[in-house]
Amino acid sequence: MRAHLFVATALLVIAAASSPCKALQVTISSAKASFVQGEPIYVWVDYYNDKDEAIGLPAGWLFGFEVLTVRTQDGTVIRRPGIQLKRPPLGGNQIQRIGPRGHYVFFADLLEQVNLTEPGSYSVQIATPNHSPELFLDRDHPAIPASQLIRGPIESNRWQLTIAAGSGDAFDLIDRPLREKTAGTFALCPNARTIVEKYSDSVYGPYAALCQIDDLLYAEERGPVSLKDRLATAQALLDGLRGRQTRFEYLDIALIRYAERLVKLGQDDAASLLLNEVRRNESNVIARIYIANLRGQKSEEK
Repeated sequence: MRAHLFVATALLVIAAASSPCKALQVTISSAKASFVQGEPIYVWVDYYNDKDEAIGLPAGWLFGFEVLTVRTQDGTVIRRPGIQLKRPPLGGNQIQRIGPRGHYVFFADLLEQVNLTEPGSYSVQIATPNHSPELFLDRDHPAIPASQLIRGPIESNRWQLTIAAGSGDAFDLIDRPLREKTAGTFALCPNARTIVEKYSDSVYGPYAALCQIDDLLYAEERGPVSLKDRLATAQALLDGLRGRQTRFEYLDIALIRYAERLVKLGQDDAASLLLNEVRRNESNVIARIYIANLRGQKSEEK
């Protein structure tokens, strides 16, 4: 517990006192920078190892409320966490290894980490002092030599975004819990079915479809609905995203998420075909790196 408190406190005081680690390049990027209230904010995060040898860094501090500095246009820091994540105890080899000149890439919804409910302009940066990373190693059986751990502050670029005021029937639907003070954030997924049926052309339509796909492919109990029928319904929703007149900016993430869910359902061949298609047609270099890393992990597991 004391170690947790020390690391968390250091986050606030050490980052400004030292220079960021030069062996590690951290980049936040996104397909768009303008959003509407209640719209998910997907970002790609790329940790690039600029060394000729493997490195490691604490996996629990790669992303999340504790390491994200979100500021308004006037410099005010946003202190409202999104979904609360329980950090694992120290000493359990919670280390992310990155190979020589290699990338560790992932995507995330910023709103799951920082609860941005108000319109305005914001900047987002990953910043952590990364103090005493050896605390995350198993003392008796370390995952990597302590000498390979990255030490010192880690900082990303400052990514800028704008959130415009929401409006319309779909926004009224997801904003209701906030207005009525029954919840502290927007209710997009709980209203996904209604949004898909009535407001599919709204800015929230594609994200509502993703919520429904998650429900179809992740729910453990679906009653009498067979996997075959659930897959057919999910595929129809995905095809709807592909066929939108206005291209969905996060279609790459939608397709990758779908492929990852197919793998969990044992549909490896279908997932592989989809990932090949995305990698072949995708212009986003970071997305292609993510797919390459994902396929590499699957090969190692086999």
